[in-house]
Amino acid sequence: MPLAWPGLFLSLGWNFLEFAFAPPAGKIAWGWLVCGVTFVLMGGLPLLLALKPLRARHAARQQAGAGMGPLAWQGLLVGAAIVAAIYVFRVLVE
Repeated sequence: MPLAWPGLFLSLGWNFLEFAFAPPAGKIAWGWLVCGVTFVLMGGLPLLLALKPLRARHAARQQAGAGMGPLAWQGLLVGAAIVAAIYVFRVLVE
């Protein structure tokens, strides 16, 4: 549940930034840009705080010599899911 807030606000920030750089009028929409940056900050800063324990656990594993192991696979799967979601979204929008 600690990632719900960053997920919500980062997705909204992405939406606002898309509208800022691709508005119907063709120019940059400054109102959308300000909202987008605000929402990205509102989602990104708590995300950094939520990931702080994960970074500490990773540092402890590195010192113990355990390496990344399952965390590397989890990161790859999440990255692949994000790329797939962006691809599907763009296909559906066009």
